Amino acid sequence: HDVYGGPWDYQAPRQATQKKADLRRAQIPVLPSQFVETTVLMPDAHTRALTNFSFEERGYLREIYDIQTPRTLLMCGRQVEKSTTLGNKMLAYSCLIPHFKVLYVSPSSTQTKEFSKTRLKESIETCPDLRTWFPSHLTDNVFEKKAINRSQLTLRYAFLNADRCRGLS
Repeated sequence: HDVYGGPWDYQAPRQATQKKADLRRAQIPVLPSQFVETTVLMPDAHTRALTNFSFEERGYLREIYDIQTPRTLLMCGRQVEKSTTLGNKMLAYSCLIPHFKVLYVSPSSTQTKEFSKTRLKESIETCPDLRTWFPSHLTDNVFEKKAINRSQLTLRYAFLNADRCRGLS
């Protein structure tokens, strides 16, 4: 029974989740992978110049970039671009969806700072389009980034407990 005394409808949560997913799909004008391909620049190993991010040799990642689920679990080995994927998805969704909020939590301060520096700040600084979305006059520090559309990336660490994450919506 629900709080009003009626029988619990087990389909209602699924339907609500589906409606939210449909709404999210309707709000995103381009897929996250398309946004990343046209916005994010990566160093080319051969020329040492910055080139557009490409899925040509990363075909297995396109579906991971574009899947629109509330939770995603990746079971992978080392050095398969998990952190890069997460950082790029955080930036893409923050740009594509106004007022989007991201909470990134890692075990230690060092890991959080390293992720912030190498996966977010570096991309924002080297990609002119991302610099436009995340101007430095808005909050721009290791633990918080704000976009011009009021999307927000919050980064925390929970070494001994999760107190640093309490109260964040």
